[in-house]
Amino acid sequence: MLAIDKLDEIKNLYNTNNNKNMKELLSEYAETNIKEFIAEAWSEYILNNNPRELSIKVGDIIDREYRNKFGSIIHKSF
Repeated sequence: MLAIDKLDEIKNLYNTNNNKNMKELLSEYAETNIKEFIAEAWSEYILNNNPRELSIKVGDIIDREYRNKFGSIIHKSF
């Protein structure tokens, strides 16, 4: 719906951090492909009371893109 995986900003985050230790920065599964990277980051961003820096970066991008398309931000439900 938002084509987040097509954004250069997301591609750069994925490629830069996939060359580092993605397991420590997010999860081992996030290394699988860019869509899993986005899913893992978004899950942590939404569900964790204290998301890590990489999740926050991805979550903020998704919030921004959602707001640009639909006019409001996505809120955490807790």
